[in-house]
Amino acid sequence: MVWGLPALQPEWLLSREELRARYFADPAQARKLLATSGFQLPFDLELAVGDFGPAYLASAERLAGDLRSVGLNPSIRRLTPAQFQDRVLGP
Repeated sequence: MVWGLPALQPEWLLSREELRARYFADPAQARKLLATSGFQLPFDLELAVGDFGPAYLASAERLAGDLRSVGLNPSIRRLTPAQFQDRVLGP
């Protein structure tokens, strides 16, 4: 399953600080919750990112690093804009 919508302008992307403050404010708590989730850690997770430019790919790399820090094993799949639209919005 794929969720998400493309940010049409690079300036719409959250900064690393804002992303961490909103969604990864407490990596220790995230690790604790994941440890009690019943999932075998680390587990694989794919991040599908539309290749809309370097800012999008860099954001995906930063997010993958944050996910690794809490015990996940993300990989990044680069999609052309057309592939991204098909996966997220449907053909």
